[in-house]
Amino acid sequence: MRLLSTLSFIGIVMHGVVLAQPRITLPPPGELTAQHGDTVVIRCEATGIPTPLIVWRLNFGHVGEPPRVSYSTEKEEARTPGLAGVGRGQITISQARTDDEGAYTCEAINSKANVFAIPDTVLHVRRELHTSLSLCLGLSTAHHCTRSSDLN
Repeated sequence: MRLLSTLSFIGIVMHGVVLAQPRITLPPPGELTAQHGDTVVIRCEATGIPTPLIVWRLNFGHVGEPPRVSYSTEKEEARTPGLAGVGRGQITISQARTDDEGAYTCEAINSKANVFAIPDTVLHVRRELHTSLSLCLGLSTAHHCTRSSDLN
């Protein structure tokens, strides 16, 4: 009984099982820079009892819409009752663009608590100026320099 009362300070005891709030074991990177059109993948992992679910937020709101932006979560339950399981989450942004920029937050949730990973991943998307310039030096004046760009 003494062990049970000690454990109740650590977590909630429910049906003889101690619940433990999520603990982030693999936080996402603090910062990522992608080129316009790239595919970006951000991962996060947490443990807890019960096994936490991983969800994603962009600037504390909703992430983009499928199919261009997708996220997945996987739960690996502990083989031994009472031990923490692992929750894994991933967000994939296809064809990154500037409106995908911002702070992506990994949140681990179980029935004991919800925990935010530190740090958030701040995503920067470079709007690469694709330039095609003909080298004008040394060419006759009959040639014209051209420049094209794609900023979308």
